[in-house]
Amino acid sequence: MGPPSRVGSSQANGPPPTQGDEDDVPTVELDDFPRPLGIENRTSPLFLDLVQMVFVRIEGMIGEKRKPGKPYRTKRDVLWEYFSGWRKHVGPDTYPVVRLLLPDRDTRRGNYNLKEQKLAKALLKTMGMSTEIKDARALINWRVPDTSDHHSSRPQKGAGDFASVAFAVIDARSTAKENGEPKMTIDEINALLDRLVVAGAAQRGIVNRAANTSTQASGSTKGKTNVSSLDQVADVLTMAYERLSPIEFKWLIRIILRDHKVSMSERVVLGAMHPDAVDLFNTCSDILRVCWELHDPNKRLESEHKEMTVGRVFSPMLCGRLLKSGFDSVVQKMRADRPASPEEPKGSTEMKYWCKPKEFLIEEKFDGERIQVHKKGDMYTYYSRKSTDYTHLYGQNPREGSITPFIHGKFNPDVLEAVLDAEMLVWDPQNSVYVPFGQLKSFAAKTSFGPDDPRPCLKVFDVLYIRTPKGCQSLLKTALWKRKALIHKVIQAPVPGVLEIAEVKKISTAEEISDFLKVMLEERGEGMVVKNPYSIYQLGGRELTWLKIKPDYMDQLGTDLDALVVGAYWGQGRRGGTHASFMLGVRDDSRQEDGKPYFRSFAKVGTGFNRDLFQSIRDQTQGKWFDYNRRKLPDWFSTNSEAPDQLIHPKEYACSGVQEICLLITDWLRAPRSSFVVTVKAAEVVLGKDYGAGWTLRFPRCMGVRDDKDWTDSATLSELEEMQAGSTKRSQDSQFTSEGKKRKTTRTTKPTGMMPVVKVEKVDELFKGIVFYVHHMRHFDRADMHAKIKAHGGEFRQAPSALAGVDGVEERLIVATEWKNALTRMQAAKDYDTISPQWIVDSIEAGERMTLTSKYYVNCLESTRSTLAALDQRDEMLRKGSASKKFSPSPSPAPSALPSASLKEVEMLSPKQEEEEEEEEEEEEESNFTAMQHEMADSDEDSDDSNGEDRFQDGIHDESDDDDDEDEKEVKEEKEDVKPKTESGSPSASARQSNGADELGEAHYDPDSLFGQYVAYFDTSSNAMDNNLSASQKVGASQTTADEGLTKVQKLWTGNGGRTTDDLLDPELTHIILDAKIKDRISEMIDRTSEPRYRHLVTAAWIEECVDAEALVDEQDFRP
Repeated sequence: MGPPSRVGSSQANGPPPTQGDEDDVPTVELDDFPRPLGIENRTSPLFLDLVQMVFVRIEGMIGEKRKPGKPYRTKRDVLWEYFSGWRKHVGPDTYPVVRLLLPDRDTRRGNYNLKEQKLAKALLKTMGMSTEIKDARALINWRVPDTSDHHSSRPQKGAGDFASVAFAVIDARSTAKENGEPKMTIDEINALLDRLVVAGAAQRGIVNRAANTSTQASGSTKGKTNVSSLDQVADVLTMAYERLSPIEFKWLIRIILRDHKVSMSERVVLGAMHPDAVDLFNTCSDILRVCWELHDPNKRLESEHKEMTVGRVFSPMLCGRLLKSGFDSVVQKMRADRPASPEEPKGSTEMKYWCKPKEFLIEEKFDGERIQVHKKGDMYTYYSRKSTDYTHLYGQNPREGSITPFIHGKFNPDVLEAVLDAEMLVWDPQNSVYVPFGQLKSFAAKTSFGPDDPRPCLKVFDVLYIRTPKGCQSLLKTALWKRKALIHKVIQAPVPGVLEIAEVKKISTAEEISDFLKVMLEERGEGMVVKNPYSIYQLGGRELTWLKIKPDYMDQLGTDLDALVVGAYWGQGRRGGTHASFMLGVRDDSRQEDGKPYFRSFAKVGTGFNRDLFQSIRDQTQGKWFDYNRRKLPDWFSTNSEAPDQLIHPKEYACSGVQEICLLITDWLRAPRSSFVVTVKAAEVVLGKDYGAGWTLRFPRCMGVRDDKDWTDSATLSELEEMQAGSTKRSQDSQFTSEGKKRKTTRTTKPTGMMPVVKVEKVDELFKGIVFYVHHMRHFDRADMHAKIKAHGGEFRQAPSALAGVDGVEERLIVATEWKNALTRMQAAKDYDTISPQWIVDSIEAGERMTLTSKYYVNCLESTRSTLAALDQRDEMLRKGSASKKFSPSPSPAPSALPSASLKEVEMLSPKQEEEEEEEEEEEEESNFTAMQHEMADSDEDSDDSNGEDRFQDGIHDESDDDDDEDEKEVKEEKEDVKPKTESGSPSASARQSNGADELGEAHYDPDSLFGQYVAYFDTSSNAMDNNLSASQKVGASQTTADEGLTKVQKLWTGNGGRTTDDLLDPELTHIILDAKIKDRISEMIDRTSEPRYRHLVTAAWIEECVDAEALVDEQDFRP
């Protein structure tokens, strides 16, 4: 074996970043950080050591149950052991290995521009395989398992995880074991990855010069953009294929794809490297700076280095998770942590945000992109939440970009430097709406805008740093209400639709939260955020002082329906090789002439299932699933662009004659009967052009399988349409509201509804001078109605409250088909007449405005009512006069009485499908199946693991593999990092255990934290005595046995993200865990904890059952 390569300065820094999309690795222009003297490594260890000592061990922890007597180990323990061995045998510079441990945080390495499909084709070139070979097809179709065995109901190992599929293919062909080539070192792996960056740049038509210089093996790439990028990638992979074992290649692929699938976040890795590494990373998001500045594990970071710096990207503060116990607990949390002597406000601006002891702040959550803005004189930098540098889009100075030239002059001239936390939106001035998030990048790339063109809008909600001629000040420790007031001093002249300050409202009760949420739902808002006015800004923290509340978090909101499962989708990661989500069908009851049922697709659901339910579904539907073929749809089913991977459909038997006729006759019967019915809860029914029904569900979640129902009991299309008509009506459960008179929720005049921007050519000015609000309608297409209004000179707004802010118009009207549900609860809607959309249609057909008679009104004001009565009387007299002259009956019916609430809705001749303004990013997150992806992070290790650091010298080459993976991209493992420990190293029983959480719209709970939402009190004898429980004075053998059992199960609880408390009156307490044999304290504990809300009282077996099922099970079955 030749001498290992050293980590030189150029290699360690890596190539400068290339600009990419948010889907790619975050790439930022980082300030140069000098390499400290004396930290050069002595050698470079084998990549195989990293694979076996870290990756394989941590992957083996997933789902593994800890055996009695085995040491209590975590991922952090494994990493700490590896870093200790690295410093002892390699050197102080850990950057070469950290960038492999955190590939998604390696901001100094450019984009590979490689996803699974291209990587599969490159691997086939590397191995010289034809695409006709079975293994080649398996690699290309890596999501789809081998369905040749229809009799197996078990998930197929490896399917759905590209790296595992590639491992199986490579393992059957690799000659790396026999060819005698030396194994690759970590330095060589980094150099190889740099060459892949060059190949990726070639595909984009650019040359990354620094990547070229970072590795001598890459050679010059200038002028070679015409060379096939696939060939370049294959050339690089060939070297790895010849020198790496299959297990090494598997983990190399995961590094290239920047997803280890073992939930190894920067908090876990950096926390094991140095006690201050996470704090430093939160201020700079640069792992090179962290590794070099903290190369000595015994040297602690000075406090000033934990502060942010202007121009250096930081990790923003995130919102905490809404507790299941409801809005009352939110109020309690917001009222907590108040100073004993709060500072008094100075001036009207501070008074606007200063809160009384029971008040807190609430603001709307917008569907945009989180952006941090760094202003340093005339220079600006913009970073996303994932540290992606978007300065090239928004502008580095006032002369360039789509936002900087328009906001530069709006800042207070005394503010020399500032750091702002904001949301980047797109404002459509013509329609007075914010455009959905998906269209942001297309408008952000523009540099000039007309008066009616959509444009980026920076909405600022926090300020974290300012510098004036008087000095600089970090505001991280400043109370939120003061920071809110300081925004107005930083931004002197906000511009609507360009530079705005987020509006907030002061509230104090659960009822006001409920009212605010209902308004958000009615106006199709994203949600809301409640904040403690005295909260400080925690870099990189997910704190409960900020709580994000969305419609899909509330089980009490929305509607239920029973739907038939008609199709399925293959899963990825841990759900690979089996179905992870299902397509739902609704029965079209308008097509019953021949007696055959006909189903239309209408939704996709993947959340709400646990492991046992999935296994039960697999067993019941074994052999009934067949690949979807758009060209050969069964005659009982239809869909549009949304297509499942498989349909539940009878097999196409090879038959003829009478047998074939019989199969054709019974086909429609056997298909629905092969399926099953599920109960689904959703926030609302919305239009969905991709589905056959024309409707879909917003935030669907499976509540269970209905074994007592079949396809004849499933929902019909007409029932779905009826649900849609009333879907915006939200019923608030008593636990989410307070008794008493409801308060009116005030709203800003600027609407918040989302809709796509549509360019419409103006035909005439038929509706000039009229501004409409078009409510959701039955049988009418809302987007089409908007287009009609614009084409004929009218205007529209996205909320009734926005009508009042329009000047210079003749009339303001609301368009709807019925006066009920959400419309009747909109206070602003009661200030205007509501007309049928048929008036718009008839006026366009006639080429002139039709007279607004009573037949066009759905609801009207009292003043309009008297006018209409006279008008109808006049029309009736004219009709009678005309009839007497012609001596023939009048063809027109008598005028209907003026409605007091609603008129019969008008039938539309040709209904159209509408593309609703859905939050596509949130729907995708909700449909991802995350409820099944829980990890046993704290598992056992073999007794010889303690000798792991010696393997830096010995080089053990065990090639065992475990293909169980998780498919969550951003799982946080804070439960392993914030775990307080006693001197013995075991978790403290009295300390709160907390876990991190990722995006809150994803699922019911964090895939890496089974009990992450909950706080438990364990009924041990010591806790009972500390809480003065009268029944705890006698401690016998049974109590001692119970204490030992509770201590054991408490480790399971904290190991899966649960938090504990030794205070029975803790306001955050959700569960009381007791031993089934000790029941003499139950009644007293119930009396102590019955207020203000119910706590679950369960035996310790509930925790064990949840861990075994990898999902939360019903507490009712484990009551003592």
